[in-house]
Amino acid sequence: MPVQGTAFVHADLADRGVLMRSVSLCHLLFSAVVVCALTVVDAVAQDNLAQYLSKDALTVEDQAQMDVEISDRVSSLRDAKESSDRRQAARERLIQTARISNAKEAPLSYYADRVNFYLKPLLVGEKQAIADDAALVLRGLKHPKSVPSFVIGLSSKFTTTQYQCAAGIRELQQAIVSNPPLCKDALDGLARCGAKATHPALLRAVYRAANFADASNDFALFDEQTEAYADIFAARIKKLNQGATDEINDMAGVRAIAKTAAKADLNTKKKLVTSLAAYYQLIAERYSDRDVSDESIETIRELAIAVEDVMGGVMRSVEMSPPSQTYKDRLKTRRDGDSVRAVRETAAAMAEALKAEPFNLP
Repeated sequence: MPVQGTAFVHADLADRGVLMRSVSLCHLLFSAVVVCALTVVDAVAQDNLAQYLSKDALTVEDQAQMDVEISDRVSSLRDAKESSDRRQAARERLIQTARISNAKEAPLSYYADRVNFYLKPLLVGEKQAIADDAALVLRGLKHPKSVPSFVIGLSSKFTTTQYQCAAGIRELQQAIVSNPPLCKDALDGLARCGAKATHPALLRAVYRAANFADASNDFALFDEQTEAYADIFAARIKKLNQGATDEINDMAGVRAIAKTAAKADLNTKKKLVTSLAAYYQLIAERYSDRDVSDESIETIRELAIAVEDVMGGVMRSVEMSPPSQTYKDRLKTRRDGDSVRAVRETAAAMAEALKAEPFNLP
């Protein structure tokens, strides 16, 4: 999916190089967000919704007045079209209200709910600029009410919007980690998005957003998180077997799954091991392929060891000993006939080990 928009502005540092090449107006939008943050204090003083957000509870009339104002603001965002100044102003006006310092929980929750109500359809609309702006506003709210909208936005036709929604979920991990149904919905949406992702920055964003286990020691959805990664890995294996050569982008996912894989139930472990076993064999094929440059071997070795560590942990969790031959010992960065044979033997040993109970792989 081509990247045409401007919304990859909050990428992690690892993705900045890719995003700067992919998105021509990235710097402009980043500047706009900075300006937004600097002008919030002045703008709040003029916000006619402030009187409602300072209340402990809203009346029906209060809600009606707020709804009219929110609807008008979203209309301004939608009607701004390609005008960067109007888009910036419309975004700021929606975000600033959520940052009023004396806002009470009940009216703020109502505000976030109604903003989401109006912006949610825009995330999957036909206009990329509007979809990106809607996602940026919802990220700016920093409210758990936005998570269901982000899940819907993950199915946007625009990679930039999908990226923003994945990033929005990641930023709210700690806020929703104690809400299992919401976490599960987020993981399901991320799995679907990651399985189809083709842009490296989006794939990495999905992997990081799905890593709820890193957000809190209280996270307990080990099966759901492990299954989400297993689904993405299964789709990724198909792409790699069809000629893709971007396996390094899976490193974030492999590292993330290390925390939950051994704690998942047996059926989920089997699903994950099926995907990772295929990955394990693919690594041997990559290493043996002379069309793969020597410069890429260090990256392949790093990924091989990460995959091997996860598989070893899962195998030990079911009282199964991993093979004594390992990629860590046998996959050398300087290839020759002996090292290629050793890597193939290692892959064969793992395949043979996984034919046993409880995995019973073919």
